[in-house]
Amino acid sequence: MLQNRVKIIPGLDHTPSATCLYATVYWIYEDLHGVSPTAAIMSDILIKCTFNRIFTDMMRAGKKVSRPMAGSLNLAPGTVLIFEKNGGVGHGCVVKSATVIGGYNQTNWFSTPGIAHSYSQHHPNDISWRGALHPTDVNINVVLPPFPPDPKWGKLYQLDQGKARDILFRHESTMQG
Repeated sequence: MLQNRVKIIPGLDHTPSATCLYATVYWIYEDLHGVSPTAAIMSDILIKCTFNRIFTDMMRAGKKVSRPMAGSLNLAPGTVLIFEKNGGVGHGCVVKSATVIGGYNQTNWFSTPGIAHSYSQHHPNDISWRGALHPTDVNINVVLPPFPPDPKWGKLYQLDQGKARDILFRHESTMQG
């Protein structure tokens, strides 16, 4: 199950490769194949498929998320979340449990601080919504005090882990030959 794969990736923390999309593809690959991908495999996926194309397909296949009218956002463990930014892919992460979203490089996506080029966890309530008149808008530029707010608005998409595995598998298939 994808949610059980979401954790610190050995050798990745605090390196320039520690991006949210890299980590999310890594976990989906691990869940799909039952083994961790090698650096060479991740490089092949990055070069031949591009993470951006993979996540664009995931965003298209996903469902736009609306803020809950009351209470917490209800997301199934293993759900892949994709934050849309300026019409494209901005951030990817995975729901570990009803109260934990895990991912890499989660700075400025949640109302609690993330860690640049490292793993962090956030509660679904840490997603910063625009308000009742714009129920699908999320703040994609969360600036924490003491700095003044500077909101930028995007959308949030969810995709179940089975569809995420299928999309990665389809992209991997194009690498053959």
